[in-house]
Amino acid sequence: RLATKSAVTTCLKHKHNLRTVGDFESLAANLSNPDHRPTRDCTCRACEHMIAEERCANPHRCFDKAKAFLDTLPSKWDPRCEHPEDYEEKQMNELLTVGVTNGQIFDWTVTTYGSVGNIFRIFTDGRPTYQGVDGYTELTVATDGLCLNNGERCAHAGAGVFVGDNDPRNKSIRLPETLSQSNQTGEAVATYLASSTID
Repeated sequence: RLATKSAVTTCLKHKHNLRTVGDFESLAANLSNPDHRPTRDCTCRACEHMIAEERCANPHRCFDKAKAFLDTLPSKWDPRCEHPEDYEEKQMNELLTVGVTNGQIFDWTVTTYGSVGNIFRIFTDGRPTYQGVDGYTELTVATDGLCLNNGERCAHAGAGVFVGDNDPRNKSIRLPETLSQSNQTGEAVATYLASSTID
């Protein structure tokens, strides 16, 4: 019902160009502006801008509607709620100062910086897993996972590896029912297939 076509939802879509959760958050944030009054005739700077530049007839009503959309989000996805990344750095700093004298603390934070390679954590049994490049040639391989009806009970996921046109090492499989049927699982299986079956 919240998204039923109306003057305010049309205004949000076409005049304010709201598309992402961040867009809704930015618009709804105007409600906490101390100069804003909850009336159609508010003359705060944000309302004046919306009326003059975006041709919004009732900015306060749009702010309220944007907030109502945000209020439907589970706390996990609501940017106004506290999330692990909001306090993880403080927790890591506390861990680093409590009783650690001779060891290495595992960095369990969810926020990563730098290249995409920094998000992967690989655990081994301690034996060297890579001996260098002698005798090896570089090969670029594309991997991908997909899922039909992702997030639904009837979801079906697959994984694919592409080496080149008509290459016999190209693979595509349907994930067995014993694995979670999702895009992410398909992508992980595709990466595993490529790394474990292609020489």
